Amino acid sequence: MSPAGVPVVVVTDLARNWMVLNVREDLLSRFQKGKKFTAAIPALNLKEVEFEVYALAAQPDFATWRAAPGGTNFDAKTFEIKARPVKPLAGARPGMSVLVSVTL
Repeated sequence: MSPAGVPVVVVTDLARNWMVLNVREDLLSRFQKGKKFTAAIPALNLKEVEFEVYALAAQPDFATWRAAPGGTNFDAKTFEIKARPVKPLAGARPGMSVLVSVTL
């Protein structure tokens, strides 16, 4: 028996990996749809994997909760970026961490 609204079974297709990044808007130009980037996966011995962005959407909250000072400063919005590995990724599982480095 299971209470109403609680999943009983979750089916996952391990051949269709993807990841979600939360990116500040000032870094968004590096993650436009169709762009590729590399990231390391700690659970796979920091294996470098190439990903391609396939979706992006604005998040409802700002990246920071502090008020922006007057003048030219502003609060940065957060965007959700979804990316898939360019090549099949053996050994990847849901919930694994992915490390993405961005140079400013």
